[in-house]
Amino acid sequence: MASENQQDVEFERLIQRRRKFIEGLEANRGEINLDIFEDFYPDKAHFVYELLQNAEDAGATEVAFTLLSDRLICDHDGRAFTLADVTSITGLHDSTKASAKDKIGKFGVGFKSVFVYTQAPVVRSGDFSFQITQLILPEPKSQDVELGGRTRFELPLDNPKKPIGEAFAEIASGLKELDEKTLLFLSRLQSVRWKIEGESGGEILRVQHSDFHYETLKEVGGKAAASSHFLKFEQAVPGLDTQRVALAFPLDLLPGAPQFDASKTIARQLKVIAAEPGCVAVFFPAVKETSGLRFHLHGPFVPELSRASVKETDVNLPLFDLLAGLAASSLHEIRNLGLLSADFLAVLPNPQDQIPPRYQGIRTAILEEMKSQPLTPTFAKGHAPATRLIQARASLKELLSESDIEFLVSHEGEPPLWAIGAAQRNSRIDNLLTGLGIREWGLAKFLETLRNRSFRPSDQSSVWMMRKPSEWFQQFYALLNAEAGHELFRLKSQRIVLMSDASLGRGDQTFFANGATAGDVPVVDKGAYSAGNSKSQQDAAKAFLTDLGVRDIGAAEQVEIILRRRYTLEAKIPDDATYLKDLKRFISLVEKDADHADLFEDFYIFQGGDGQWYKPCAIYLDRPYLDTDLSAYHSALSAKDRLEALHPRYLEIELETKRIGAFASAVGASDTFEIRQDTCYANPEWDQLSTASGNWTSYGINRDFHIPHLQNILEEPSLELSRLIWKTISALTGHSGYWTATYRCNSSHPSRTASSRLVHELRTAKWIPQGDGVFVRPAEASRELLPKGFAFDPGYAWLKILNFGAAAARISAQAVEKDNAAKALGFTDAAEADRARQFSELPEDEQTKILAEIENRKKSAIPDRPLANPEQRAKRVREQALNAPDKQSEVRERSVSIGREDVKEQADSYLREHYRNADGELTCQLCKGPLPFKLEDGREYFEVVEFLPELTKRHPQNYLALCPNHSAMFRFVNGSRRTLRDDFRDLFGNELAVVLADRDMSLYFSKTHIVDLKAVLDAEEGLAEIRRMQKN
Repeated sequence: MASENQQDVEFERLIQRRRKFIEGLEANRGEINLDIFEDFYPDKAHFVYELLQNAEDAGATEVAFTLLSDRLICDHDGRAFTLADVTSITGLHDSTKASAKDKIGKFGVGFKSVFVYTQAPVVRSGDFSFQITQLILPEPKSQDVELGGRTRFELPLDNPKKPIGEAFAEIASGLKELDEKTLLFLSRLQSVRWKIEGESGGEILRVQHSDFHYETLKEVGGKAAASSHFLKFEQAVPGLDTQRVALAFPLDLLPGAPQFDASKTIARQLKVIAAEPGCVAVFFPAVKETSGLRFHLHGPFVPELSRASVKETDVNLPLFDLLAGLAASSLHEIRNLGLLSADFLAVLPNPQDQIPPRYQGIRTAILEEMKSQPLTPTFAKGHAPATRLIQARASLKELLSESDIEFLVSHEGEPPLWAIGAAQRNSRIDNLLTGLGIREWGLAKFLETLRNRSFRPSDQSSVWMMRKPSEWFQQFYALLNAEAGHELFRLKSQRIVLMSDASLGRGDQTFFANGATAGDVPVVDKGAYSAGNSKSQQDAAKAFLTDLGVRDIGAAEQVEIILRRRYTLEAKIPDDATYLKDLKRFISLVEKDADHADLFEDFYIFQGGDGQWYKPCAIYLDRPYLDTDLSAYHSALSAKDRLEALHPRYLEIELETKRIGAFASAVGASDTFEIRQDTCYANPEWDQLSTASGNWTSYGINRDFHIPHLQNILEEPSLELSRLIWKTISALTGHSGYWTATYRCNSSHPSRTASSRLVHELRTAKWIPQGDGVFVRPAEASRELLPKGFAFDPGYAWLKILNFGAAAARISAQAVEKDNAAKALGFTDAAEADRARQFSELPEDEQTKILAEIENRKKSAIPDRPLANPEQRAKRVREQALNAPDKQSEVRERSVSIGREDVKEQADSYLREHYRNADGELTCQLCKGPLPFKLEDGREYFEVVEFLPELTKRHPQNYLALCPNHSAMFRFVNGSRRTLRDDFRDLFGNELAVVLADRDMSLYFSKTHIVDLKAVLDAEEGLAEIRRMQKN
């Protein structure tokens, strides 16, 4: 009891000290302001973390928040408050935590962040129940016996600087945004719950599955909202008892693992992933602190006063050193868990990462540990120190085993191993492996090793290689085919070709085996390019051997023997079966190697359409072998000048026409329109070309171009021939020499140039098709009249060279010239000038009559009179419209509309008032001119025509003044009838566009008429609404 009394006495003394302090502040008002503590916590609802801190310090395992409309309540099950805690939480100096080594934080102003939202927070814990006013003054409150051993903070939302609605919303948001990292670095708290008035609650739980594996769960409204897994590693801080530094790597479920199963190993279910970004925590996230790392860090750092970042102070440096050591040591545990894979390397910091200086030690420690310890993944799915590893492409790693590189790579101590590779260059994995200093031992090094070793039968290198199976050699050759590149020429002298007798030979001294191979011919082991089932690898291996110099035995030589035996002018013509067999062999040879096409140029291997045998150069190709249109050209030539088409027999043999055509083209058959080079002597401009000065020497130029016989065959053009010419010249560029004839006597004198014979012949001949069998010269042609199959591109060089369409362009130019002349005389264009000429040729009385009619048409309807008060007029017209007589009819001998004539008489007067021109003449609203005649009483005659017949009442404003002709057009051929009402509603100006008898016209309305008629429409729509309401 004495102790309790003493505690009460001390508590009262504390209150008195605080009051004296406040009185001192009052005496210094304006110089000392405690409200500045609110500015230390700009983050919304930051105090939530301060309450969690208090609970963690008190050893609580559970915290519960209850947010009501006017207050926040926070309960936890930790240790009860002592007088020292009361002194600390109400003080401004370093709190009791400054001397308590196992407490979070250092500064005692953390709790002051609650004053952003409340003026007097209430604390009930153990023997103490008090509220805090003026930031530091504890005032006793009544005990709450129902709390038992729990501690409660109650924060009324009564800070006048923070509206209660805004305060509620910010705190609610802060509670909802608590995430998986909230409990990650705490050691005691395992559960945080919250309830929000009017909304569902939530909870965050922390579960420890194993020594390093933690899971945090978030539930909202009783349902799981999120689950996050982490690997967390901790290390005690020397001299601070229970304080620890820690780091955490996020984990993610592997594909196919729907949820974590504690009965299975972690490596079969989870993988380490990068934190984006990695956070730094002083138990709770320091939101403004950036580490540049891809995993989370924690330390009992001295933070800035706002707790948003870590303070720049030497006191914190030992903690960074501890974190560096912890990061390095954690790699061993991650490896033991089976999670130190290639993908994990992307999480680790590499030299290219931008990391603040005080965190760079962590990167350095990780890299050094991986260099010296078996922590770097190997290609064989193990781990080794990075200093022992070598790097190459995966294809070389697959070729050379660990025992191979032990033999091939120079080393001291332990033999080298293949490092794991990155799938992509300059990726994070690749950058880390590069940062580990793993040396490159790629294909270039391998080939250098091969070149430096003799590979003679007696040396170890040959023994090593000859022990390899033929499948290995096939893989080896396929690799070299893909990657050797410029190294190929150096390998041609190397003995690396596996022979059929298991020895090694040079490529240029070796052959591929076939049925005709003699026993003493060195041939490649067939398994070295035909092993296994990989067709692509087989092809690549054989391609490399071919590039290395290995040849098929006598393929070209055998073909040459056949040609000399059977396909000379003197040889006997072979029978059909023999020829087909030979032709297939010829085609196959050229398809394999186009360089052999020259073998056939002097032999009679093709039968022409006339039954005779010809060399390739005497044959031309066209459909169905190639689409060239050459038939149109050669069929127009005489027998002595033309080439021959292939004999029809080729369409019946067992070969595709496409292959025959390709072969014939490759060996020299014509497949293009030949433009030949010739001298300039036949050029139409020879007189000008021959003026080139100087004496003729061997450096002279005498060059022209033409198509043989073109001028003659174009005398009877055809569509096919025209298309052939078109396609040929369209492929030529503007800089092509074919367009120009050049004559020069020697290199010391200038050249003379002119259009080539080709240009002259194509300009003057009628060869451009224009439809219906008509052909014209290029200058007379029109692009629009070209038939199908004549692709047109304005960029074709020959269009300008051959003056394509020039005649049409001249006609257009003449028209422009006429227009300019007319404009000079004051006319708009030549057409207007011509009309003036025609008018001047009319008789004078006819001209007078026309001018009078025009003058009448110029007289517009009477100018609108200004309305003094259009709103008042519209109101009056609406009232009249509402009281207007309904449209009625009664059955007599026929249906007769009642009251229409009365309204039309009113409309007659209305219209006569509003549609008179400046001369006082009544006008038609459509033609805007005077009416055609007058009645005997001297009044103008017009027809009163109802504008909108669908209106339910009769209104004099709903009529038009029209002449008889336009009255009939409006009533009987009105193409705008359905839209008149809406169009009038949207009318802007005096002219309403209408379509009468398929002609675009316009109705003229005076401003008064527009105001009146729109008022009528308003009244009609109001009546319609009233009728609908009455009906319902």
